[in-house]
Amino acid sequence: MFVHIARLCYTDAMTKTAQRILDIAEKLDPERQRLLLEIAEDIARPAPFFDDLAVADREDLDRSIAEADRGEGVTQAELDRRLNAVLPSSRK
Repeated sequence: MFVHIARLCYTDAMTKTAQRILDIAEKLDPERQRLLLEIAEDIARPAPFFDDLAVADREDLDRSIAEADRGEGVTQAELDRRLNAVLPSSRK
């Protein structure tokens, strides 16, 4: 059903890729059209930042959060000192 609605909404601005998707979807039975729609919606849905992290990066972030929760780490002043030591100063 969504294929027919999409065809009604078709404009000259629609890309060739979108047209190919419609052509493919039109050949599918309704259940497979529904599955295709679900896949497209999943792809289009923005993922939270955490979900896009690699496993190692996620583990590093988890450790850092745990350290901060325990009050470990450096003070803002220490962080500023360390950053100023390695980054060129933009203050002249």
